Amino acid sequence: MTGTLTIKCPTCQKVMQVPAVLGGKRIRCRGCNTTISVPMPDTPAAYAQLLYAALRKLDELHMRLIFIEMPPDTPEWLAIRDRLIRATRPFQPLPQ
Repeated sequence: MTGTLTIKCPTCQKVMQVPAVLGGKRIRCRGCNTTISVPMPDTPAAYAQLLYAALRKLDELHMRLIFIEMPPDTPEWLAIRDRLIRATRPFQPLPQ
């Protein structure tokens, strides 16, 4: 994946360009060293690429639960939403 994301530190207001591959991760502000969450890309194609790569890594770790915030319920996000819905099931608490 190529490209950059523009983010703004909520503490010192420094605007930074970061590689798009950092979407969904936490970084340190270059101005004040505050930890910042880098948002996922706002285009479906870029978002899907990061999301599916992260899901593959989590699958390799045999995670029992993965929580995902659903993308917008709009036509351009339909394919990603459909894939997530088909891949999920209701949460079942662990037996005590």
